[in-house]
Amino acid sequence: MSKPIIPSQASPNSQDTVYLNEDLWYFDTDSGETVGPFRYKSEAESNLTRFLAQLQNQLGVKS
Repeated sequence: MSKPIIPSQASPNSQDTVYLNEDLWYFDTDSGETVGPFRYKSEAESNLTRFLAQLQNQLGVKS
């Protein structure tokens, strides 16, 4: 039986999109793709930050 999914109390930048499922961390993209698993919350958050930066770069958005 799988454990419940628990939203993270992540930094405001991730907007609670990093979550824990069966002792592993994931995040979902706007297109519905699940990215992970990551062993550590910090690893999931840094990959989410990198993913968002790549999207901004592709769109030509400056932060």
